Amino acid sequence: MPVADLSLSKDVPQFKSGASKEGVVEALGGKFDRTGVAPIQVWERLNGNLEIISGRHRFDLAKRSGEQTIPAQIHREADGFNVEQAASLDALLNIREGQGKVKDYVQFFQRPGYSREEAESSGVLARATGKRAFSIATNGVSDLIASHRADLISDEAATQIAETAPQDAALQNLGMKAVMDGKSITNSINLMQAVKSMTGDRESTGDLFGFDDSAMREAEQMAEY
Repeated sequence: MPVADLSLSKDVPQFKSGASKEGVVEALGGKFDRTGVAPIQVWERLNGNLEIISGRHRFDLAKRSGEQTIPAQIHREADGFNVEQAASLDALLNIREGQGKVKDYVQFFQRPGYSREEAESSGVLARATGKRAFSIATNGVSDLIASHRADLISDEAATQIAETAPQDAALQNLGMKAVMDGKSITNSINLMQAVKSMTGDRESTGDLFGFDDSAMREAEQMAEY
């Protein structure tokens, strides 16, 4: 496709955090070399516009290198390719390539009806980025997801907390507090497991199971051991 005919899609903006208005997070170096380069993904709109929906960094490098054309695959709105499909394709391709941050993909995996089977068949769980994002999205409660999105806890901490107590708000909040108080991830997970073992099958509540100070100190000692 002619580089001059292409533009970034306003309907499918760069979803990676820290992107410039050109959709670039970290500019590629060197000169554009089309040998072995995957084609960018272009959405042909009903009005004839040719909008880039994935491959913004390659497009940026091609422009800076003075390239007149760039390898591209075309998806036509006239054939029913809509904005949701365009956004999904962008996310899927980036996850498969291990690009972007874990938090960039959590929201993608939170879509209603998105199953593990679909994630596995599309290849997004083949890399650590996809695995962590999927685990946080499906096992994490809203507070955990928000804290992770705000960079208050790391990818590894969010993943382990979510997997230790899937959809358990009280235990996950306990683990997050421990991490943010400076405890190691291992100690924080141990604390969650200690509290879980001490409560047995009792239902979790927002007041942390009604634990008093002495019970929490006992749980902290168990975590240390």
